[in-house]
Amino acid sequence: MKVMLAIFALLLLVRAGVSVAAPQRYPNELEAYKFQAKAAWGALVPLHSSIADVRAILGRPREARDLGRYLSPYPGDEPALAPLFEYSGGADWDVYIYFVTRDQSEQAGPLHGLVGRVLSIDLLPRKPVSFAGVGFPAAFAKRHVVAADAAWDEYADAHGLIYEVYTSRPAHVDVRPEDLNRISYGAPGVPDLRPEVK
Repeated sequence: MKVMLAIFALLLLVRAGVSVAAPQRYPNELEAYKFQAKAAWGALVPLHSSIADVRAILGRPREARDLGRYLSPYPGDEPALAPLFEYSGGADWDVYIYFVTRDQSEQAGPLHGLVGRVLSIDLLPRKPVSFAGVGFPAAFAKRHVVAADAAWDEYADAHGLIYEVYTSRPAHVDVRPEDLNRISYGAPGVPDLRPEVK
C-alpha cells in the first residue's frame, strides 16, 4: 500500500511539472553510464516494485513475453510464469524488465514469496558500445561467464549493478569482444537469476 501511495504521489508531482529524481541506489555507476537517477524506470525498486507498479510508471510495454512459454502468446500478467517487459530507452537503448518467477518465488532464499516483483532492469544497447579500455573500480568483482552462444565478463558491485562485456563474438548479434552486452540494475545481495528461455 505504501508503494502505491508513493507512486501516486510521484505521478501527481510529474503531472504538475515538478522534477523528481529517483534516489541514487547505484553509487558505482560508471561516469559515462549514469542512468538510474534520471530515467523513468529509476523509480522502480528491484524486489519491491510489482508488475502493476511497472505499468503505472512506464505504461504499456512495447512487448510482453512469458519466458516460461517463449513461443506462445503472452498470457497476461497473472498467468505468466516468467514475465519479461520490453520498453524503449530512447534512441540508443532497450529496457528489459525481468520479474521474479513463480519457480523462484517458491524456493527458499531471497526471492521467496516475491512472485511478480521486479528482479532487474536491464539496459541493452541498440548499437555496439565498445568497453575497450574501460576500467572498473575496485568496487566491482569480475566473473567470467560462458553460455551456449557467447562468453562475457561480468563486473558486479555490492549494490546489484552489473556490467556484462563480451569476451567472444556471439553468432546472433553484430558485436565484438569488449563490446557491452548489457547493464543490469538488480537488488543488493541477489545473484543474477534472470530466467532462461524455455
